Formats: sequence, structure tokens, C-alpha cells
Amino acid sequence: MNDINKLYSYYNKYEKLIKKTIFHPAFTTTHKIHKYFRENSKFAKGILLDLGCGTKPFIDILAPRIKRYLSFDYPVVQDSIAAFQQPDVYGNCLYLPFANDTLDTIVCSSVIEHVPDPFQMISEIARIMKKGAILILSGPGIACHVHGAPYDYFRLTEYGYEHIFERYGLKIEKTFYCGYLFASMACLFNEFIIKYLYKGKAYKKVLQIILLPITLLLIAVINLVAIIADKVFQNKEFCQYYFFVVRKI
Repeated sequence: MNDINKLYSYYNKYEKLIKKTIFHPAFTTTHKIHKYFRENSKFAKGILLDLGCGTKPFIDILAPRIKRYLSFDYPVVQDSIAAFQQPDVYGNCLYLPFANDTLDTIVCSSVIEHVPDPFQMISEIARIMKKGAILILSGPGIACHVHGAPYDYFRLTEYGYEHIFERYGLKIEKTFYCGYLFASMACLFNEFIIKYLYKGKAYKKVLQIILLPITLLLIAVINLVAIIADKVFQNKEFCQYYFFVVRKI
């Protein structure tokens, strides 16, 4: 493990504690995604499939509104996510093991960029959705940094998402922008701070303990400024993440 990864690994031990706070590097985006999930949970119904469930971050929001919650993820993902939650079904989202027209709601958050063929994934999602069923999907825009490398393959514009949905008989009901220009800039710079700023000799734990609070404070200030600036300058062309509510027609 190189020096950068040592510091990043040390930081990751504390990530869970700050995940939903302004001290998290991606807060300008993640707090919006959670906000839109809460606001649009009313669309969830019937049998719900959480596709690429990971840590199941939205189960508490969605479960009270549905009849049955099914979680699904790719087997190797559990090796890369510390708080990974055991899914009901393991498999490949390019070949979903469900019958045609069987599901009422599908949730797919931050997954589409990690599959080698997003067209195939959306095709499979559309296949297993009932007519009138809802897909709640979030995915990155062109301003999003590389993450989950090397399994990070695509970036789509708002119109790219619309094209894929329409191709497989899905209609966008709502589109939300999870951060504009300044939120995107903040997230990119914060990730730079965490991953690359501390190049040099190996850090001893005492020095890491000193640096970590300073780093978190800097991140918090950057996030706060970005959130305020985004309220004034809403440049959707620089959106980092999109959130869609989509219906099968």
C-alpha cells in the first residue's frame, strides 16, 4: 500500500461517522440524493427491487410504503464496501433473474456508471417492470469524479439518460439535479484533498490524527460555500448527479 492509500485508508475508518454530515467530501451531492429519495418515496409501491443495494441506505425510507422489499447486488461488491448488507439475491444486473412484468418499483442508485453496458441494464429493468411501474434511478453527470475504479465506465448527460429510457419504453416523470456547478467543484476538490494532497513520506498515526480534523474542517467550509453559491448560480450543465423518477408506459 503506498503512502496516499495509507492516509485514505485511515480516513475511511471514520467515513461512516461523517457520511451524512457536511464534513463528508461528497456531501453536496449525497444530501440531495437522500432528500429526493425522501420526497419521492411516495411513488414506491408493491414489490420493490433495490438493484445494486450495497449498504441498503434507503430501506428505512421505502419499506413502509411497499408490500415486499427485495435486494440485489453483484457478488464481488461486498469486498469493496465495508458496510455491505447481505442482499436477498446475488447476480448480474445485465441478466436479471426475474420474470417479465413482475415488479412494481425498482430502485437503482449510483449503479449505472459501474456496469459495462448501461443500455442492457435499462433494457433488463424495463423487461421486469409491470406496465405503470416506477423506476427511481440516480446516476452521475459529466462533472462526476471517477469512483469505484476500475469499475467506473460511463458518464451520461441528462439527454443521454432520456434517450436510454425512451428506447426501452420508459418515460421520465421527474428530473432532479443533485448539485450544480459549485457543488460539483466542491466534491471534486474535496476528493482531491483526501486522496492526493498528502503525498510524501509515510505518515505516522499521530500526524494523521492532527491532520484529519483540519482536513474535515476545510471540507466543511468548502461544502457550505458551495451549497450557498449553488442556490444563486443553478448551472444544470455542470450537474454532478441526476435523480429520476421514471414510469413504464
